[in-house]
Amino acid sequence: MPVKTLSVTFCGGCNEAYERSAFVCDLLNELSAIPGSPQLVHRDEEADIALLICGCHALCIAEREDCGHARLKRHIIGPDSLDYLHMPLTEVKNRLLAELRTLSDKS
Repeated sequence: MPVKTLSVTFCGGCNEAYERSAFVCDLLNELSAIPGSPQLVHRDEEADIALLICGCHALCIAEREDCGHARLKRHIIGPDSLDYLHMPLTEVKNRLLAELRTLSDKS
């Protein structure tokens, strides 16, 4: 199933360990260069893929059932993790871009 929509939800930012908005802007900027890349939709809309952007290691937003409505996948991004796997943010971005590139190619 091709990915056509992407949503981004930020935690409250009470204990930020990195610049979340800069990470997302960089990711979206690189994503926009991919032909057929998904359209960004409002966080309250259902999307094919939802990104939950957590500011610290608590990853508290991941526990909320009222955010990140995704048809295919929800990714939980922390200061040094992707879906609870420890890795540098550069690797998180590269993995997300690779996945979205692959899924966009299927459209």
